[in-house]
This record gives sequence, C-alpha cells and structure tokens, in this order.
Amino acid sequence: MGKYVQKEVERYYDSHPTVEDLMGETSFHADLVHYLMDVLRWLFREQVCAIHENLNFYHTSNEREYPVAPDIAVIKGVSYRYLRSWTIDATGPAPQVVFEIASKETWRNDLGEKP
Repeated sequence: MGKYVQKEVERYYDSHPTVEDLMGETSFHADLVHYLMDVLRWLFREQVCAIHENLNFYHTSNEREYPVAPDIAVIKGVSYRYLRSWTIDATGPAPQVVFEIASKETWRNDLGEKP
C-alpha cells in the first residue's frame, strides 16, 4: 500500500544513491536496527515522537547537499510523518538522539564524519 508523502522539494540524493546506499547491509545489522526501532516505538508509545530509520537529514536548502542518514533518528515533540527527507529547521528540529550500528568497515566514518 502506498503512503502519502508530503509535498516537498526533492533533493538530489533522495532519488540518487549515496555511497552508503550502495554498500547494502548484513542481515545482522538489519535485525539490530529493526529490534531497536521496535523498542523505541514501545518506549515512546505515549509521547509525541517521530522515529525514523535511514532518513536523509540535511542542514541547508542546497538541493545537492550530501545527506547524513543515521540508522535511527529520534525527534521528540514532533509527530511522525511520511517524508522523503528532513531539512533541519525547515522540516523540524534536529534529532535529539541518533543511533548508528557500526561495523568494522564503517566505524571510522560513523565516529569521525557523521557526528
């Protein structure tokens, strides 16, 4: 079933793959992310909170800005919406917390570049 996506400017990387998109993920990584998503949804079930998985986050309005896409982003005080991406301030606040499941291939970038 299709979901309505709010009208918004489409960013280049919302329809073109990033380096991370091309890497794929292991089933172990996917299972950990899905388990953590379930736990977070349960923990925040009585609060207004958007919890997104692998959503592209942007800091500027530049259509070609390279996004940061954490495994999970938690944004308290904002209702969940179906979105292609999130521009900090224009869409809503920055996430209060993000989760990145690191691997031996990505941990240096996860710790050095993504924050």
